[in-house]
Amino acid sequence: VLAATGLLLLLACVNVTNLLLARGASRVREMAARAALGASRSRLVRQLLTESVVLTAVGAIAGVLLAFMGVRMLLAYGASKLPRLEDVPFDTPVFLFVLLTLVASALVVGLAPAFQLARTGLETLLNEAGRSSSGSRNTHRTLRVLIVGEIALAITLVAGAGWVVRSYANMQAIEPGFVDRGRLVADLILPGARYRNPEHLSTWMRTLFTNIGAIEGVGAVGSSSGFPTRPDNDATPLVQVHGLTTPPVVSRRRIVSAGFFDAMGIPMVQGRPFNDDDLGTSAPVAIVNESFARRYMPGMDPTKAEISFGFPTIIPQSRRAVVGVVNDVKYASLQGEPEPAFYVAQEQFPTLRMAVAIETSLTDPLAAIEAVRSEINKADPLLAFEVQSVEALVASTRSRQKLGLTLMLVFGLMAVSLAAIGIYGVIAYASAERRREFATRMALGASSSDVFWLLAGQARVLAVVGGVVGLAVAYGAGRLASSWLYQVSAADPLILAGALTIVVAVTVLATLIPARRVSRTDPAHALRGE
Repeated sequence: VLAATGLLLLLACVNVTNLLLARGASRVREMAARAALGASRSRLVRQLLTESVVLTAVGAIAGVLLAFMGVRMLLAYGASKLPRLEDVPFDTPVFLFVLLTLVASALVVGLAPAFQLARTGLETLLNEAGRSSSGSRNTHRTLRVLIVGEIALAITLVAGAGWVVRSYANMQAIEPGFVDRGRLVADLILPGARYRNPEHLSTWMRTLFTNIGAIEGVGAVGSSSGFPTRPDNDATPLVQVHGLTTPPVVSRRRIVSAGFFDAMGIPMVQGRPFNDDDLGTSAPVAIVNESFARRYMPGMDPTKAEISFGFPTIIPQSRRAVVGVVNDVKYASLQGEPEPAFYVAQEQFPTLRMAVAIETSLTDPLAAIEAVRSEINKADPLLAFEVQSVEALVASTRSRQKLGLTLMLVFGLMAVSLAAIGIYGVIAYASAERRREFATRMALGASSSDVFWLLAGQARVLAVVGGVVGLAVAYGAGRLASSWLYQVSAADPLILAGALTIVVAVTVLATLIPARRVSRTDPAHALRGE
């Protein structure tokens, strides 16, 4: 989105530069008069730069007001679920950034007209026919280049909107590997001073889970050292699969209690889950996920295997039997692929940091939050914790994509609108500049359709060149964006063809309107005006 913002600002600057160049070409006589009255070339250049600063300053003031209202609109739209967005301030750093953007935009907008004027000699300005001189030809050449740039940038932004839409649609279809509806999660960090003893910790957990499970509407209860959609802080040790001659592999290690898979709706693929008999005094066991079994246990029955783990070397005492294979779960991000992971029982591998998952059959799971809070407070009044809906937690991860989708659609619409306005203005200017030429052609026998298709043909060349350049730029941008989006391809033919079609159609429409107007000009009236 930040990259798209920069492209949109660049497109706006190109657009205004286009219009200023067109306007500057019609001010040649004004500049000639100023030069005749003693103004130097540097004085004329400073005037043009000053005008661009004033123009961008007015735009910056309007932009700050629109930005303030835009943030409020995004909050009303639902982006308030994003962390700290409601606290976005319009403070000194923001206004310094606006000032920096203002200066950069003023230079981009004003340098092209000023440079064009600097390249035109004063004798050309003083020549009454200066409008048809080399300076005018240079202006037209520059305008054509900028039109191609506008078309290319517009295609890139529209394609970017298409990629974000595709990414969002793909994310909506993601299977996270667990059920988020009807679930609560309570985040607990137990102080080591009071829960260092494993037996005391085990007794406290069992009592808490039993009491929470007794709440009306609550089903399974279980805990995990990490939780899906949260930053994955679980360890990544080396793992040795016994019975294989392959060297140790790398895998995530997650610590879960009995009941966690049921509480989260995570299905077992093979074998059994942890149960209340998997105690610290019983034989150590482990469960692997599908990715682990598929990648590291090819051709063997995982439930008949044993693993050991450790870091930086394998610890022999960690050897344990694999008793089950569980469905893959996306932890760190819904967008990423599941990582190979193995699970160890909480009773056999105690941890003080846990996320307690609570399954409820209530229509509104939030109704059980107060009762859950009460049971945790009874278990330890000094414990700090937070309880929230798992469905809301998952939705918050998608809200970023939703916000990006909204902004990119707005940017795409603005890009097409800016390109249409800029192209229309330049073509209208070029048509007006050649009014006498077209009137002469028509007086010598050319029909209105001849003039119309002459202008349309020139616009078609610009559209083709801009389209080719735009596809190349869009593909390059897509290669960069694909690493941030979910399952999108920079070479997606539907998105590239759609962006090209939309922008070229708008370009054609923006050129046909002034071309049609010129083709209907009365040649006698135009020549009489000259």
